[in-house]
Amino acid sequence: MDAVPRGLRFLALVLASAALALAASAGLAVAASYDGRADRDRQRSPRLAVRHPDEQVTALWSGRFDAVGDRQHSVVHVVPLVSDAAPPPGLSRWPAPGEAMLSPALAEAGRDERITTRYGRFAGLIGPKGLASPSERLAYVRPAADTGGHWQRITGFGDPAAVRFGESITVGPVGEPLAAVALLIGLPAAALLVVAVRTPGPARRHPVAIGTALGLLPAMVALVTDLRVPGTGHVLSAAHLRGAAWPLPFVAVGVPLLVAGAGATRRVPRPTVRPGARRAAWPAGGSALVALTAGAAGQSRAAIALFTLGAAGVLAALPWAAGGLAGLLRTRPVIMTRLTAAALLGLAPAALLAVWAGHPGDQAAQARRTFARVGTSVQLVDARGLTADRIAAFSRRLPPGPRLLTLREDGSGDPVLRGGCPALRDLGLGCPSAPSAIPAGHAADPRLQEFLFWAGGPGGALVQRDDARADARADARADARADGRTDGRAPEPDALVVVTDVRDPVPEWVVKAAAYATLPSDVKVESLGAEWRTSGGPGPWVTVLALPGTVVALLAGLVGAAAALPHPADVRRLAVPMLPATTVAAAAAWWLAGLLNGRLGGGGTPPWPILAGGVASAAVLALLATCLGELHRRVSRPPGARTHERKTPR
Repeated sequence: MDAVPRGLRFLALVLASAALALAASAGLAVAASYDGRADRDRQRSPRLAVRHPDEQVTALWSGRFDAVGDRQHSVVHVVPLVSDAAPPPGLSRWPAPGEAMLSPALAEAGRDERITTRYGRFAGLIGPKGLASPSERLAYVRPAADTGGHWQRITGFGDPAAVRFGESITVGPVGEPLAAVALLIGLPAAALLVVAVRTPGPARRHPVAIGTALGLLPAMVALVTDLRVPGTGHVLSAAHLRGAAWPLPFVAVGVPLLVAGAGATRRVPRPTVRPGARRAAWPAGGSALVALTAGAAGQSRAAIALFTLGAAGVLAALPWAAGGLAGLLRTRPVIMTRLTAAALLGLAPAALLAVWAGHPGDQAAQARRTFARVGTSVQLVDARGLTADRIAAFSRRLPPGPRLLTLREDGSGDPVLRGGCPALRDLGLGCPSAPSAIPAGHAADPRLQEFLFWAGGPGGALVQRDDARADARADARADARADGRTDGRAPEPDALVVVTDVRDPVPEWVVKAAAYATLPSDVKVESLGAEWRTSGGPGPWVTVLALPGTVVALLAGLVGAAAALPHPADVRRLAVPMLPATTVAAAAAWWLAGLLNGRLGGGGTPPWPILAGGVASAAVLALLATCLGELHRRVSRPPGARTHERKTPR
């Protein structure tokens, strides 16, 4: 039987118990966060008068959107109608006309964009009772005077049938993060448990108790203080977790019972079939061919099934094929196989899930390409009541450099772009006195090309100069007759277009500041495709969950490889096969993720953080194994050997 380093089973049981407790507590934290968010949604939801017709109307409520950087947030406009109306939860009072109250996270994130003055005078912060989580970005705004636009009449706040807004509209169903925790942390923890209970050594209970306590330590800390999840911008609410802390004692009891039950598998013999590297290369290559064929076959169910089958075949056969590197590394094939299998278990599911969850749709991918081409050099300002005085006031608020054009739909559905001749020529256009068509696909300037894609009509757009007085008066009379008016005034545009040079675009927040200061309160400002470019989604969460899962999987491989060593002192030599095994696994995961990205249509981001984190974790664990192996060799060396090495005095 292979010699096993002393204390290996003890260490393996500690690590396995900690991983299981961590996975269970992470799942409980997800469920508690969702429950707490749902409670806050019910408490702060407006009671719509259409749902409660027998109650007195006390306020007007309207939900809108804005963004800081590439992250969207909700802006709720409120106007009390009676003096004794209760303010929204989290607010100590109603905002006065022209005032805004912001969540702490929004005030902090928007500091560089001067968010505290964007919506009006800053009147304070929203309290915890009005936020779905401590990291929610939210604003309550009371317009200075204008109450036009779309408003909801409400009778108060607090409704079981909650109107979702803010952070709550960006999260998916609770089953998605729970499945990610189970796949990325729970599955490696289960693998480590199987390896630990099958590692030879004395059966003891205290390593399981120690590991369980270590695994529950992050949950204990999260019950006391809010914890920021690295890489996601999300903050776990301690209040939410305390409200759902009752299952934690069951975790503390259930993990030792699970370990004890898994110990029964120790009597099940291990498979003795160990195919050689050459024989394993055939199924690995065949599975890779299947995955490659399916990756180019589109998104049909058959293609998905073929890709899944091919990927599973690659992941199953590759560890055995990697055993062929054992001769080059002067190690046993079983060690290389176990290390590669463990690295694949940690990296491949995480990489594939990251590509699947973070893959943009067609519109989002196009929005990213648009931003890469023209940035914020073209911005749309959509508002009602765009009178000449308001447009002039808005223009004066802009810094020097931007050119302003107006946009109005004509009867055919194609918008008419009007502006001064310098602004039109800056876009590579002529300066016609009558509306002139710009067919889609015939624009030369990249800004105009992207504008036609996002704001053009079926036939492209029309262009006309607005400084030809005679022609303008004629157009105004024609438009007035078409609109049924007799005053001869030119119709108001539907939107404004702010154009700057691609090399020196005006920041979006600068245009927003000018718009909110001069135009109606429901104004909307965004660069081309901005609503599709906003960040968020489950992608960062996959990366965060992948790191501990990968470490747990690599630990399972190390423990299994250490149990197969011919001599306990050889633990220090596991660093040699550890890095090549992880590199092979990372390359396979990268290749499969690339195939999946191509099958989804391309445009996704490669899972480099996950793969780099896995290789870095392998390097750290390899160094740690080397140090522990050397320490074990020195401690277990016979006393006579140490004396023999001393130099005798002459």
